[in-house]
Amino acid sequence: MGFIDRLRTAALVLIGREKAIIGLPFGSDGGTTKEYSDTDFEKLSKDGYEHNAVIYACVNELASSASEAQLIVEQRTRDGWEERPDHPLKQLLDKPNPEMSGYEFLFQLTMYDGIAGNMFYEKERSKASRVVGLWPMWPQRVQILSTESKPRERVKRTVAGYKWISGGDSVQLPVDDVIHFKRPHPRKKVWGFPPLVAAAREGDTDNSATDFVNSFFTNAGIPFGMFKVEGFIDQPERERIEGAYMEMHSGKARWHKPLILGSGTEWISMADSFKDMDFPNLREITESRICMVYQVHPIIIGAYVGLKEQDTRAGSHEARKGFWLETLMPHYRRIQDCLNLYLAPEFGRDIRVRFDFSGVKALQEEASKLWERVNAAVEKGWLLVSEARSIAGLDEAEGTDVFLRPLMIQAVVPGQEAEPVEPTELPGAKELKSASWSDEAKELWYRRIDITARAWEPIFRRKARQLFQEEKDELVKILKKEGKASKQATPYQTFLDAGLTYLIVNKDGWRQAFLPLFTGLLGAQMENVLAAYGISWDIERPEVQQWIDSYTIKFTATIGNTSEAAIRSIVAQAQAGGWPVTKTREAIMDTWGGFSKERADMIARTETMRSSNYGTRQAWKDAGVERVSWYTHFDGRQCGWCEEMHGKIISVTETYASLGDEITYQTEDGSIKGLKVTYSDVESPPLHVFCRCIELAVVE
Repeated sequence: MGFIDRLRTAALVLIGREKAIIGLPFGSDGGTTKEYSDTDFEKLSKDGYEHNAVIYACVNELASSASEAQLIVEQRTRDGWEERPDHPLKQLLDKPNPEMSGYEFLFQLTMYDGIAGNMFYEKERSKASRVVGLWPMWPQRVQILSTESKPRERVKRTVAGYKWISGGDSVQLPVDDVIHFKRPHPRKKVWGFPPLVAAAREGDTDNSATDFVNSFFTNAGIPFGMFKVEGFIDQPERERIEGAYMEMHSGKARWHKPLILGSGTEWISMADSFKDMDFPNLREITESRICMVYQVHPIIIGAYVGLKEQDTRAGSHEARKGFWLETLMPHYRRIQDCLNLYLAPEFGRDIRVRFDFSGVKALQEEASKLWERVNAAVEKGWLLVSEARSIAGLDEAEGTDVFLRPLMIQAVVPGQEAEPVEPTELPGAKELKSASWSDEAKELWYRRIDITARAWEPIFRRKARQLFQEEKDELVKILKKEGKASKQATPYQTFLDAGLTYLIVNKDGWRQAFLPLFTGLLGAQMENVLAAYGISWDIERPEVQQWIDSYTIKFTATIGNTSEAAIRSIVAQAQAGGWPVTKTREAIMDTWGGFSKERADMIARTETMRSSNYGTRQAWKDAGVERVSWYTHFDGRQCGWCEEMHGKIISVTETYASLGDEITYQTEDGSIKGLKVTYSDVESPPLHVFCRCIELAVVE
């Protein structure tokens, strides 16, 4: 807000009259008007949200979705928008004020949006006028100062300021110090429309039906009716019969006591039964109409009308997906736009907020279908690998501006004839055992397998970094907890015991995280090889699943052992050096920070090749290949040991080297360098970490 605008707003505040009539102008024409909402928010909350189970469930379902919608802050750079997790705006949204978390902020905002259609937040500013806090302002206590234009005069702003009223006191706030979230209103230019107003009649009907049922059972389930008797009955006798009847059937123990009528006495019911009123259908109508207003499928909140569906499990899944796509995503984008309009500019024009829905469970199936479509497009050869990575939200990678197509297929212009197949192309399925491969064909196969492996590298890397980050955070928490619980200044042993216990248990977390990655990449490489020959494959074969399970266990055990050794080393250094808790924490963060970079890269590059080569080995077996050879890519970065292994031929049932073997090569100066196999038998590449070697079928 500029200086002139602030003076104008201050003047409007000073000349205001304390009249509470809607639309009554104060000041001259073209001045401002105090506008109250014509809705009683207290009544909406008390009789609607607090009194009606269906309305409460709908609003609460909307609000609780805040746990899955992640609000992120981005900054515009030369390369586009980049996430800024440590930006002051992100910190503000994660904790708007000392009494509120980011989840509570979105929950409360959505709750009031569902009840009142309006919610206000005051911006708390520092002495330097920076926004450092957001404080809720309940709609029932807010008065909006709106502007009115003279004839033929255009008003740029419809809101001149806000007034916060509490008891007999009031506070005037400039328009730039308040964020007003609202639903569009067809008749009000400054106030939002409360959705609960649209559902009010259905809510009243549903409340009345609930009260009727409650009254029915409170009165022992006795329907309204009368006794018809012969002859004249005076008032005292009438009251005696009525009292006796009510006493006979009052209380739960007497509800089913038989009614005995004398001669000439007849009971006549004067009320419709539940069946006559079609009571279940009546409740269904009100439930469905309330859910319709809030755009919440009845099955999501457990309403009876929704639970009547035959397949509730499948129906619930589809309902939740539709709930997010049609209701919640537009709702959060409305919040996003409001924040970008009234809050983000306070932190710079190059800053914006955005909701990330990638973690929403109900939409995960959509992500899976996206992967399937992208994979199919890549496999069919009409989508570049780099384009597929972009669509899937993955980072760029070198060497991915290529199509993955069977090497026997040529691109021809309509009307042209395909050229004869050159010897450099791969042999077909029939010629597999009789043809020989040229060096060009071997290099093409290397590129084919390597590109697929590299496409999976970022996925492996991100997962490893995520798990290392979680380990770091948890170990720091354990250190803090043990430090507080221990009387010692440096609780070395208690922390070591608790930390090792956590790392041992967390091995299963690594296994669960990487099992689908190993399976996916292995299957992709099997299909990559066999698709060129039209051979079907089955990743569910027992021997394949056994390798995946056993290797995943070995992989996670190795990861865990390395981490356990690291934490033992840190504790040993802390004990020897008498480190305080703060220095021990820094050592953990530095060590695991390195893990998130170096070890994550090592895991990504090495394990993608290990899974790739096992997958191709199984593919060669399925293709009828009996022998395979080690293939080293000579690009100037290959090591001497891999050069030594290049061209080595073995049976598909043998290994290249056994655990404990030493592989040697002679350097240019005549010295011998050895590499001892310490991880496991080398059934197929890689030979060492960061190794990019593959194996090819031997065709003779």
